[in-house]
Amino acid sequence: PESVQAALIRTDVLLAQNRLEEAKALLQGARDENEESLEIRLALCLLSDGEGNWEESEKILNEAERDLGDSAALRLARGRHLLRRRGDDTAELVGELAGGTEQLAEGEVTRLWQGLALLSFQAGDVEQARELAGRAAERDPNSLQARLLMMDVAVRTGDASGLANVLEEIERIEGKGAIWHYGRALYFRLLALEDLKQEGLLEQAKGHLAEARELRPQWSRIPALAAAIHDIEADQDRAIDEYLNAIALGERNPESVRRLVFLLSARGRYSEADQVIRRVEEDRGPVSRALLRMAGDVSLRLGHSDRALAIAERLAEGSGDFRDHVRLAQVLGTLGLRAGSEQRDDESQARLDQAEAALRRGVELARDEPESWAALVRFLSETGETEKAAEVLAEIGEAVAEENVPLVLARCYEAMEKPEEAAAQCEAALEASDNPGVVAWAANFFTRTGKHAEAEKLLRRIIAGQVRGDEALVVWARRKLATTLAARGGYPRLTEAI
Repeated sequence: PESVQAALIRTDVLLAQNRLEEAKALLQGARDENEESLEIRLALCLLSDGEGNWEESEKILNEAERDLGDSAALRLARGRHLLRRRGDDTAELVGELAGGTEQLAEGEVTRLWQGLALLSFQAGDVEQARELAGRAAERDPNSLQARLLMMDVAVRTGDASGLANVLEEIERIEGKGAIWHYGRALYFRLLALEDLKQEGLLEQAKGHLAEARELRPQWSRIPALAAAIHDIEADQDRAIDEYLNAIALGERNPESVRRLVFLLSARGRYSEADQVIRRVEEDRGPVSRALLRMAGDVSLRLGHSDRALAIAERLAEGSGDFRDHVRLAQVLGTLGLRAGSEQRDDESQARLDQAEAALRRGVELARDEPESWAALVRFLSETGETEKAAEVLAEIGEAVAEENVPLVLARCYEAMEKPEEAAAQCEAALEASDNPGVVAWAANFFTRTGKHAEAEKLLRRIIAGQVRGDEALVVWARRKLATTLAARGGYPRLTEAI
């Protein structure tokens, strides 16, 4: 009905003017007048999500299902709500929304599976995304949307042959159009990533991308891929320009957004990074926890204390990941020290107490994780609470699994800037375990403390296969060894490093 669309348009205007309460009241009135409108109810759910009022959102969705029945649109709205609320830890719940489709119309099922495939992809469950997109493609052999999702999955998993198969399907459906040329550009970029020494692949990718841009100049995926190609070529200024162009055209791919925010932040362009994040948030779509963490960092850099704290609190609320509580403590600690420097002593102490509580919560969640303990003792040392720091060190022997105690203590002593004690515990950790993580950390520790000979021995052990680990660890060790040899100096070492 026209009144529904008018209410939605007026709501968008009010939100653009930051008149949230008026927008909410308008939608609530429109819901009462249009009880059969799912759109109004979903818009209210979106507003509640934006405020972090998750229980109200759940209530709205449940009432909509009770009053209006099941539908693909309602299930997809529930999936987006879950992704906004729980971030990456959502895939299993999203997958459950794909079942029990007997009462849905034929076209609704295809739409549901395609939408859930996208949400699964955004939640990081590539296999679930592949399965759901495949089911949608099987039900609708001419669905380009399903093929685009399958293409994304192939790229994420580095499956060049799978991508080639999807491109054959796309050519069958629409010929060598914009999507096909875009896919071919993805294909050549993927091959280039597999073998950066092979010449001409990125040029072929850019050629197909130019064809796609000619056919579909307003498609946001095209400048996003152009940016990624410039990134590979280390032309980061052009990459930023293309990413910004993609965002302006509506690109909201989490990887593209995160990369743009990272590049802008690395150049100290925090205001622009903040604008990008806020633009994504204004769309009220799912925002990944990774992007939220970046948003908090940018806000803190810009001095937007309230926003930085609100983001950190949102990430930590109900989180079982100790890192979210450490991040909250870092924000609280920064605000506390800032308040202290401005002679707001009561506020400073309150913030520091809250920071300590957040760090202790992190330790509770991850007792065998060295980083959780190190963050706590570093904070206590830096804030002059040396007695409390000593008490924490005394707790470690009882609270941590015996085989992990030396590494935890080593990390803590390093955090307290006690290199001799840290080195002794590092040696004990190496004697207690040949875990690749322990060996890699020890190699880094010895490098940081100028003990390059000890670091070199450990790195050569990894390279020789004497430490169990994957290929990525070996590659890292080779690179680290090169820098270590260069740091030690001498013609033979420099020659080997090169």
